[in-house]
Amino acid sequence: MFVACGGLNATMLLLERDLDTSGDLTTAALEIVLSTIDVLGQRYRYATCRRLVRGGFLPRAGACLEWITRKRLCYESTTTTSTAAAGTEQTKGEFDEEEEDKEEDVSAYGYQLQVLADLLRVLAERPDGDIKIAMAEPCVLDSMRHALDGATKSLVPMEVTEALLSAVMDLSRDPATHSALGRADMIDTLVRLLQGPESSVPPLRIQQPIMVTLHNVSMVSPQRQEAVTLAGVVPFLQRVIRANDLNLKGYAVDLFAGLAMGATARMLSTLREHDGLQFYFELLAAPAGSINQKWQMKILGSVCDWLERDTARAEDVLVRESNICVVRELFDRWPSVGVEVLLDAYRQMIRESSKYSRAMEHAGLIELLLDRYLLAPSKPFVQVLVLRIVDLHLDNASAADSDAAALLAIRLSLAPVLKHIITLAPAVTVTDLASQLMSKLQALLTKEQMQQQLAALPLPPSQVHATVTFPATTTTTTTACRAADGEKAKESAENVLSSCESDAAAGAGGGEDGVASMKSSPSAMAMIRGKSVLFGGGGMMNSACDGGGGGNGADGMLARTEEEAQFLQALDAFNIDFGEELQSIRSSKNGGDGSTAANTPLPSTSKF
Repeated sequence: MFVACGGLNATMLLLERDLDTSGDLTTAALEIVLSTIDVLGQRYRYATCRRLVRGGFLPRAGACLEWITRKRLCYESTTTTSTAAAGTEQTKGEFDEEEEDKEEDVSAYGYQLQVLADLLRVLAERPDGDIKIAMAEPCVLDSMRHALDGATKSLVPMEVTEALLSAVMDLSRDPATHSALGRADMIDTLVRLLQGPESSVPPLRIQQPIMVTLHNVSMVSPQRQEAVTLAGVVPFLQRVIRANDLNLKGYAVDLFAGLAMGATARMLSTLREHDGLQFYFELLAAPAGSINQKWQMKILGSVCDWLERDTARAEDVLVRESNICVVRELFDRWPSVGVEVLLDAYRQMIRESSKYSRAMEHAGLIELLLDRYLLAPSKPFVQVLVLRIVDLHLDNASAADSDAAALLAIRLSLAPVLKHIITLAPAVTVTDLASQLMSKLQALLTKEQMQQQLAALPLPPSQVHATVTFPATTTTTTTACRAADGEKAKESAENVLSSCESDAAAGAGGGEDGVASMKSSPSAMAMIRGKSVLFGGGGMMNSACDGGGGGNGADGMLARTEEEAQFLQALDAFNIDFGEELQSIRSSKNGGDGSTAANTPLPSTSKF
């Protein structure tokens, strides 16, 4: 009934900014408004708040808040002056009497200040854009900022400060208020509150709403991000992250991770003062789970932008041995999900700095990338990025020394790796880019060097391990045990040939029947396509698996299977002389005379 009869609107008219002359009426009006909101409860709170905003409550509340804040500041300055003159102009008793009267006045204003702060917090909590925009008007935001300025000097009670910070935090959740918060210089005030009076650390209930507000207003605007940086938030963020405070660390890391993205010269200067680039590498080196991978991707992007804008000074930090190891270990432990973001950032970094590119070459990162993301099963886009990185490394090496690129290609065994990718990669974009790199290698290397490269094993350049799957077993081998495992591969090839011959015998009776029989046998398909890949076949397949001849082009028409690729990897990994082994096996199976069902001998052997 009270609200329906317009009592709430009439009550708001009692709010006056001068509490010295109308303090009782203003206090009563504030109590009535707060009681009305509490009595109506959550069900009608939203409608009541809208009614208050439409009735002009916010400008009057802002004026009252401004008056009380100024009164408190005036009291502080008067107290300071009076204390200095107490011994000269008046007796100590008179001075104490006057101080007691002023303290009583300030205490009374403290109650109104608390009620005003609570009402502003209730209004800001509403998920209503109109209410938030109305609260973002200068008459309200300026008064709230002045009150928070008083909090930096300990002139505002902690409960009032907490309520006002909560209101500002809720306002920052709406992007429509960000510009108004920036114009009101709220960012500088919040950062000063983070530092606390006399550089003391404020309690968590003060830090948390400030961190959320700074995070919200700076994440979508480079201008406000610069304002946050220049206000002095960097050392506080570093302190929070190192303290590993779970309540604040997420906001602090996310905010700090993006500070160098699109940073201006003044921002980079501020970050350099606090060794911000080295701190980025501390975050990249954090143990798995302590820093979210999304933040680490963002951090590497910031490092990339920093290198682009301040190359000379950033290079000195990036080429430190510890930081090079950090990047290598980051790629080593990173899962396949999201690695394209890291690869793209790294590609931009080596494009900007040839010095950093050479440092990473010596650290063995290229071998790691080829091993994990090119030769291992990966998405085509990831493989394309790795090939582009290799191309950039070759270009940077050529720019430094004409022979450096050739030496790098020989060290990485690029020719067999690229031949392997051209032969087996399923994506056209990958094979095309690999073919372009192969053409570049032919220009860099001599004919003899290319032949030596193509005669090398098609293993990952690191040659650390290769997992090879045989029909019956899976063996993890190293360079030291390849010779011992060669006998196993030979036995595997003998088993496959035996299976092929039995399948061919079952399907003998003509070329078409032989092809049909081979299609039904996975082992025969692995054998045929293995020959095609290794010897560059695709035409007449004159072997015991041809079913009496007529298997012309059958291998070229059939799609590769996973089993075939595994068998081919086994043969490649152990460097089996394919032609000689099969010829000897077939000879032994036919009484040693070398006669077979095929009319022509096997092609000349080659590793590809």
